[in-house]
Amino acid sequence: MLAQPVQAKPVAWDQQDQIWLSQQSEHLSIHFLAGHQQSTANVLDIAERVHRVLLPFFKHTPGTD
Repeated sequence: MLAQPVQAKPVAWDQQDQIWLSQQSEHLSIHFLAGHQQSTANVLDIAERVHRVLLPFFKHTPGTD
């Protein structure tokens, strides 16, 4: 089963009617529009799992120099 392609939509950071939020995990920060909190939590969960899987291959964590 192939995943459907996803295309990001550009957004302006300076639109006054938009509320931007941030969520952080141990290794990542994501900035997103209000209303997308659940999707952002899912993205952070997946990204942290990917980070744990890939870390042994890179043998380096950013910010540990």
